[in-house]
Amino acid sequence: MSHHLLDEFFPKQSTMPKTDKGRIAMAKRCKNRSELYKKNFPLWYWLKNNRLLDEVFPAPQRAFSAEEKEKIAASCKNRHELQVKHNSIYVWLKDNNRLDEFFPDTITFMTDEERMEVIASCKSRKELREKSPATFDWLNKRHRLDEFFSKMPRRYTAKEKENIAKSCK
Repeated sequence: MSHHLLDEFFPKQSTMPKTDKGRIAMAKRCKNRSELYKKNFPLWYWLKNNRLLDEVFPAPQRAFSAEEKEKIAASCKNRHELQVKHNSIYVWLKDNNRLDEFFPDTITFMTDEERMEVIASCKSRKELREKSPATFDWLNKRHRLDEFFSKMPRRYTAKEKENIAKSCK
């Protein structure tokens, strides 16, 4: 095994320059922080401890402010473009229920009136889930299932199950 590879990945302390400028110049040979971390951990550690890591490699971009996220979302043509180019902003808008605010022209497959007709035609949650999963999810997301299906039969106790089983014999 070549000792040259070991020296490249695990440099000896003596190979590190003695001056700060020499160490910084040596660090700048790497493209970014992670490359320096992998190739020359002692030098990375020295830069970190002496608070010079940001000077050599500017800190990665921090999270966007709400205003910046809104500006970026407004610059996209549709939801798909936002999701592909700026997924974290897409997720933030989705989590905060604000996608419709920026992309109102998205096709809605059912109107609220059509949903209500489907809900009215169903006798149970199970029937609704089988008949129209999208409507079921729409109600569930808005915590309105109990509003339409509040008279659902309760689950049977063990005693009631025994009685029903005996009556079927």
